[in-house]
Amino acid sequence: MQCAAIRVPRDWYYPGKGDLRVVISRLAGQPRRARLLLTNPGGPGGKGLLFGVVAGLFLGVCDTHTAIGMDPRGVGASTRLTCPREMLRGSRSYRADGDSRTWSAVQVAADARVLAGYVSRCRRAAGSLLPYITSDQTARDANLVCHLLGYRTADYYGVSYGTWLGALLEKMFPNRMARVVLDANTDWAAGSFDRVFLPWLGRHDDVFGLGDSAAAVNATYERLRAAVARHAFGVAVAPDMLDLYLAAAQYDPSGWDETGALLPDGRRPGRQRHGLPRCAADPARHRRAGPQW
Repeated sequence: MQCAAIRVPRDWYYPGKGDLRVVISRLAGQPRRARLLLTNPGGPGGKGLLFGVVAGLFLGVCDTHTAIGMDPRGVGASTRLTCPREMLRGSRSYRADGDSRTWSAVQVAADARVLAGYVSRCRRAAGSLLPYITSDQTARDANLVCHLLGYRTADYYGVSYGTWLGALLEKMFPNRMARVVLDANTDWAAGSFDRVFLPWLGRHDDVFGLGDSAAAVNATYERLRAAVARHAFGVAVAPDMLDLYLAAAQYDPSGWDETGALLPDGRRPGRQRHGLPRCAADPARHRRAGPQW
């Protein structure tokens, strides 16, 4: 993987306010291809350097596309906006016994005040940067990347929040965007957990032993969730964290077998995280010239 850094305006509407650093990536040694593929891994706030390279390989388009990853402004190797989690001290959402299902209206209001205070403290800590970490500004950065690399049009692949960003790019730059793939966009009407995941586990009760129907699997999960709330497994994991783990698992059905295998006891350790390639790129000193890989 090769990386390069470019300078982008802090504020695209008032470029005289100074510049930020945005770091992009591509597959090392790959010659220029006929088409450009911009990518975004979701979030908002997801790091995208490795994602762009992996997406190009996974989608099988490296023979036709130069796949570009990008750490959006505010995260990763780009100019970072950092608001330490310690600022959330006092929020029930981050307690080891956090279970939002049990909250009263008074507790919900109190937590909302804590989170509002977090935003205020983050704003003070981030100085003048926070107002410019937006989807609109990020979309304009992506458009600049396309321009700097010398492509008249770009294709796009985005997942989760990246589908929102892709739709925004298409709306803002309709003449720039060509083929746009929006993967795992959010369906607010119905969740895949109830519609797809629980029935799938029920159809494979012989493998997972969680129940032979969606209702039976859900009952098993509720018992597990209650056991987690009692710290029955000897680990301080909040029920809300268990919910979030299953929500994240909905993104990739290829991992559902592993997720299902973890549900009965919850004590098997997760996979070891291996080191990922790191980028060490110096900021480019010229906005209109191409980035230096």
